[in-house]
Order: sequence, then structure tokens, then C-alpha cells
Amino acid sequence: ATPLGSIFPGIHITRSATINDFDTVDYYRVTVEQPITSGVALQNITGNLDVDVLDSNGNLIARGNNLGSSNEAFQSGLLTPGEYFINVFQTAPGITSNYDLSLFPASANINPPPPPNPPTPPNPPTPPNPQPQIIRFDGQIDGGDEVVRNREDTSFVFKEDFLLNATPGTPLTIDLTSANNGFDPLLEVYQLPPNTPVLEVNQQAILVAANDNGGGGVNARIGPGVPSDVTILSPGTNTPISVPAELTLAPEFQYLLRLTYTELPIIPIGGFSLNASVPDGFISLAPVRLGVTVADPIVAGNPPINEFSNGGSFF
Repeated sequence: ATPLGSIFPGIHITRSATINDFDTVDYYRVTVEQPITSGVALQNITGNLDVDVLDSNGNLIARGNNLGSSNEAFQSGLLTPGEYFINVFQTAPGITSNYDLSLFPASANINPPPPPNPPTPPNPPTPPNPQPQIIRFDGQIDGGDEVVRNREDTSFVFKEDFLLNATPGTPLTIDLTSANNGFDPLLEVYQLPPNTPVLEVNQQAILVAANDNGGGGVNARIGPGVPSDVTILSPGTNTPISVPAELTLAPEFQYLLRLTYTELPIIPIGGFSLNASVPDGFISLAPVRLGVTVADPIVAGNPPINEFSNGGSFF
């Protein structure tokens, strides 16, 4: 490196030279005895030359890298006493240019420009607020409904069925509330293979959730934290097993919600109110008679496209 000696505030240093393919870079060395700030200028150039300022360890402190034959001019803080290097170089082969390198040391009382502020990270997107979705309606179970065997005493009871669909993996809450004395409602949910007609005697229909409020109550509920109170016999072994009273749906199955009862008054009418909900997403109920859907689904929320069956036979 060509020594330029020590630099002091107010004493300018200028050197002229030429860069070409035979001399692609010129190295200069200066000595700083006290912290200073120096202007660095590269002038009278006819080709694209850049200039670097490095500390004694070769770390880049400042750079002038204007495009084309534009002059370079910038400030560089030389804040630690010692040696510094100034390199003038061509930016690509084939560039030939004369240059004048000038250093303009400034007063030691001038502080170097502060470093730029770090970029402010973008605010994370605000998650959407959960929107509970609820289906409510009133109805009654009577002699005009379909008949099914009671699981407790094998007698025939009336029932209403609905094809149940909801956001997969979301806990459902279903309340079946009695509207008249002597009517003890029972909720059952069956899991069925997708898009497959399933008769009641077919073992592919699996009871996956049920509740009758322990019997003798006026409400039945399936939902988070509800204890199991319905027992069935395991196929083959006849071993009693408890049916859960909590429910989430899996996308690879379809589900049938059954509204029925364990007790009905002498006048065989069971008035009820049904509430079915999810904390977010969507829920739908489509009436089913004789194993097929008979009406468009009642929907709360916005189900994805193709979430509904084509209305074939279900149960």
C-alpha cells in the first residue's frame, strides 16, 4: 500500500493516478493519531471506479460506489487511532480511467453521522376473532315421525334424523331441551362412511356420541366437558361400554344426528327446542327421512365449497 502519512484536521491530501487492466486497484495507507472524520472524494474520473475505506483489520468502513463515471464523495469516520486503508479499483475488466483522490480531514469535534435506524418489523397480522355459529329451531317428535328401536329396552320409539356437518376438529355443542312434562330427550350422533348408503342394521354406523342427562332429566346435551351417561354393549363381547358425550367431526366421515327419547308422555308428543353450535367456522343440519336427505341444509357460518353431500341415502 502506498503510504500517505498521517492525516490531521484541516490538512488536505490529494493523489492522482490511473486504473486499467494492468493496474486494477491502487492501495493507500494513512495513519490516524486522533479520532477524526474525513471527507473522501474521487474526482475527474472517466470510467466506473469505486473507492473503499477499510480499518487495519480489513473491515469495510465506508464505500463510494456511484454508477458510471460519476464522481464519488462521502464522509468516513476514522475514530480509532491507527492505520487505515483506502482502495481505488475498477468495477469491471476493461475500464481505464484517471482519477484524483482527495482526503479532507475535519475537526475532531465533528461527530460521525449516526448509523441508520434498523428497519421496523411489520406488525403481525391480526388473527380473526372467532365467530360462534348457532342453529336454533323448535319441533316435536310424535307418531308422524319414523320409528327406531330404543337402545335401553328395545321398544320402538319415534325419532327425527339430521345429516350433521361442521368445521372438522371443532368441538360441537348440541342441546335438546324438553318443552313438555314426561318427555325425556335423548341425543345420539352416528358416524358413517363417506357417501355410502348405510342401513341401521349395518355395523358401519357407529354411535360416537350420546346423552340423555342421566335419564329422567329434561335436557340432553353433547358438548365439551359433558360426562358420559349412555352405555351400550360392545358388539361381539356384549361388554358394557360408555358412549362419549363430547364430539368433534373428522373430515373423512359423515355424521347423522338423531333426536329421540327414553320417555314419552301418555299423549305421545315430545315438544323440543334444539340448539346446535360451534365456536367458529360453520355448522349445518339437513333433515333425513327413510335414509335420505329431504330438504336443503340449515346452515350457520360459511362452509367451504363441496362440504355438503349430494342428498343420497345416509341411514
